[in-house]
Amino acid sequence: MRSVIHVDMDAFFASVEKLDNPNLEGKPVIVGGLGKRGVVATASYEARRYGVKSAMPISRARKLCPDGIYLSPRFERYQEISKKIREIFLSYTPKVEPISLDEAFLDVTETVDSFDLAIAKAREIKDKIKEKTGLTCSVGVASNKFLAKLASDMQKPNGFTVIQKDEIDNILKDLPVSRIWGVGRVTEKRLNNMGIRTIDDLKKVSRDKLKNIFGKHGENLYNLARGIDESPVVPRRPVKSISQEVTFEEDVEDPERVKSFIVRLSEEIGRSLRKDKLWAKTVRIKVRFSDFTTITRQVSLDTPTSSTEIIKNLAKKLFKEKVAKNRAIRLVGVGVSNITDAGEKQLFLFPTPKNEEKLNRVNDVLDKIREKFGRNSIRRGG
Repeated sequence: MRSVIHVDMDAFFASVEKLDNPNLEGKPVIVGGLGKRGVVATASYEARRYGVKSAMPISRARKLCPDGIYLSPRFERYQEISKKIREIFLSYTPKVEPISLDEAFLDVTETVDSFDLAIAKAREIKDKIKEKTGLTCSVGVASNKFLAKLASDMQKPNGFTVIQKDEIDNILKDLPVSRIWGVGRVTEKRLNNMGIRTIDDLKKVSRDKLKNIFGKHGENLYNLARGIDESPVVPRRPVKSISQEVTFEEDVEDPERVKSFIVRLSEEIGRSLRKDKLWAKTVRIKVRFSDFTTITRQVSLDTPTSSTEIIKNLAKKLFKEKVAKNRAIRLVGVGVSNITDAGEKQLFLFPTPKNEEKLNRVNDVLDKIREKFGRNSIRRGG
């Protein structure tokens, strides 16, 4: 039997803010975009009692919790602590699959002799995170990823839950079908219309019927309703794309102002690529207009790049040539895809142009300045 651990930090961003400022302890802390169109990234458990949730518009949160403490995210600080937590994970197993800064799966099957020992190791990990970071987490232990994540959600915050093999049916039967991976609002509604509301209801439907209705996903529904999940813990997911976007507090009609944000977003994209020694062949922009119509436009290079200057110029060109004129813009984003790593980059035998070599040196200097003095310490001109 496999031994899988799921670790989920409790209200991570808000908890880090409390860690750095003890005066916030016991108070409703909401971290997110503070503008008119910002959204909640994380809410402390005190704030959740008011109904504040992640991804909620910040304006709605302020109405529900007017006395809350609202803070902008400090991602560099969160990444710093996340790295410490990752190091703890890797001291127990190389099979660590990060889902986000505050969440990961660990497969300890090959590093322990029994499921009972896996439970003991999970407790050690939980205690060590508290010792090394001062933060609490919720931990689930089970025979697969689906059940381990389900377990970590059962006793939040600061929970520790084990799902034994002989407990699976009893734990699953009364849960709503929405607790199954891949069951979003649309699928849930279709299942409800079929009279299927609980996992026990779903378990009574034949495999063939589910496959006929939902296709390949029907097979997954059939297996997950029985607690069966063969998906592996993948140590590192290949990066398929990187993107950054900004929602304006007021719709913007001036294209030059939009371009200035494209420059900033391109800076972040280029920096992310270089930090992880990655290159990208495709550059794209995303634009959402005031009527919520959203378009994307992209262009591909002959050889991959990590140059901010090249990404910036392509993104600005796409905006100038491909985006409708004289329309108010609500959101703009820049992204890259078709990403390769350092080894794959060597497969491209074209020489690096001299101007790109010069740009790379500029990028290196700017990256070092930002690393030392902060991401907003220096910027390129528009």
